[in-house]
Amino acid sequence: MTGFETTWVLAFLSVVPVLYFVYRKIIQKKKKDAIKFSNIGFIKSALGDKRK
Repeated sequence: MTGFETTWVLAFLSVVPVLYFVYRKIIQKKKKDAIKFSNIGFIKSALGDKRK
């Protein structure tokens, strides 16, 4: 006997790779944003020139 007895199991198994891809994209975007924010030049420019 080939196939699934319940079709919702097959639907769930086909959604898992899509959810994984979306999860990886979200994590990748968060890492990219964290790297942008950690740029020290950006922080210095936001604080202004303290030597004046």
